[in-house]
Parts: sequence; structure tokens; C-alpha cells
Amino acid sequence: MKTEIFDSEKSLKEVIYLDKKSSDKTKIEIYDKGQLDETRIYASFNNYYTVKAVD
Repeated sequence: MKTEIFDSEKSLKEVIYLDKKSSDKTKIEIYDKGQLDETRIYASFNNYYTVKAVD
């Protein structure tokens, strides 16, 4: 399942991916001014790996 969050200027801020069965976050994509900035991939509840986007 995917949830998109927009800021007040209607540009994409975050995309949150959730597991349908457990409702846990699996991945979050963080955007800066509409461009992908970083991706957080969750290993467990509060532990995640950060992958920075290449400019």
C-alpha cells in the first residue's frame, strides 16, 4: 500500500510504503522540491537503512 504526502505548494514531499498485513512501514521516499532526496528502507520497527539519491 502506498501513501503520498504533499506540501502546501502541491509538490511531493514523501511517499510511504506500508505492508498490507502488518501495517508496518517498509520504505519511505523523501523528496526535496519534487526530486528524490533519500530513501529509507526499514529492517524492523525503528531500524532503517538510508540510501541517498545521486545528483
